[in-house]
Amino acid sequence: MTKNIITKKGQINQVFIFLIAILVIGLIVVVASKSMGGLIKDKCNVDLITFKDSISSEIAANNDYGSRNEIKLSSPCQYTMLCVVNTDVLTGDAVQADIIGGEIQQSGSFPGAFIIGNSIQGQVKTNIFLTTQDGKETIEAGYVEQLKINSDQTDATSNVLCVNATAGYFRLRTEGLGRFTKLTRP
Repeated sequence: MTKNIITKKGQINQVFIFLIAILVIGLIVVVASKSMGGLIKDKCNVDLITFKDSISSEIAANNDYGSRNEIKLSSPCQYTMLCVVNTDVLTGDAVQADIIGGEIQQSGSFPGAFIIGNSIQGQVKTNIFLTTQDGKETIEAGYVEQLKINSDQTDATSNVLCVNATAGYFRLRTEGLGRFTKLTRP
């Protein structure tokens, strides 16, 4: 009889140890998953900052008159489309910027058109935008004053050049114009 009681107490102790072990392992998993989420968010922020620096330095480095190069920029995080606005639109007449911005918003011809058009209308000093594949998120990624574009379009959207990422990279062709760098599709 006493042997059965001792065996049952031993089994009960094992159950408590097992439950405590499960709680500790669960706590470790929760803390680790929160840490990983923070690391992924930090990596995206670093990628975005690196992208901004890269595009600015590439444009500045390729403005020698007559120089032609192809640049390859790593796509940060979940952004798969790069849109660049012609600097002339942002530094010109406010009425013209308002009209062009409105036409771009109305066109909806590319993801992020509304946000980019709104930014142009407000003459916000931003001419580089990144958009997610589904078009639900468009962020302002910077301003480079020496930027000109050559678009295939002939309407208001000719002031915006959008390029999709291929294999995680944006590819653009640069042409040095002296003080400015013209961007085109490769």
